[in-house]
Amino acid sequence: MSSTIVCWNVNWAKPSSERGDELKKRILRQKPEIVCISESYIGYLEHSGHSIYSAEDYGYDIISGRRKVFLWSQNPWREVDDMGHLEMPTGRFVSGITQTSVGEVRVLGLCIPWQMAHVTTGQKNCAPWEVHLSYLRGLIKMLVELDNDLPIIIVGDFNQRLPGGRQPWKAYELLDMLLFDRFNIWTSGEVKGLERQPVCHVGGSLDLKVEHVSGRTRLNKSNKELTDHDGLVCRFSLA
Repeated sequence: MSSTIVCWNVNWAKPSSERGDELKKRILRQKPEIVCISESYIGYLEHSGHSIYSAEDYGYDIISGRRKVFLWSQNPWREVDDMGHLEMPTGRFVSGITQTSVGEVRVLGLCIPWQMAHVTTGQKNCAPWEVHLSYLRGLIKMLVELDNDLPIIIVGDFNQRLPGGRQPWKAYELLDMLLFDRFNIWTSGEVKGLERQPVCHVGGSLDLKVEHVSGRTRLNKSNKELTDHDGLVCRFSLA
């Protein structure tokens, strides 16, 4: 048995908009059991499923209905957490346990701050990469405390290419420390169907294995961007 997960940053596409509707169709076309969406609105994927959301306050002006990350499943969620760790920047994390074709899995939905978070916008009180690094440090502490009783999927907008690209060594080192000896990132490197490496990623604990990885373009038929991120589709099973 296997299960399919889709990951996409839809860049604040509204559910009722033409752009949002097209992205939604592309996502549901994959027949996923789990979906992770970054930068979206409450209710974006209420199609015969169950959604859990990150906290509303992610450090910028609050706009009604917006969430930095949410998780959708065909089945209900339990043990929902929208905080992660006290040291993590708020509003950029949500996790829960849901039933899939391979059994119950714990899913960690991430939206790691980009390098310029609160540098020239927002609170304007941080250096480049500062908030990104703070998030990773907090996430590492959270994972140390997390039970290993179930397979874990880690998914979302990492705002880093893997393996390392132009990001500072410290950012890559912390991400590597987070993943080390515990997770495989299935979307690392070149992804079939994409002309560039993704900054969003999907991976799993070592008791899971990936059977298929491919990308979905951010462009429409006229080569205009529907969003600024490409989508990812992974099919996984128990190792």
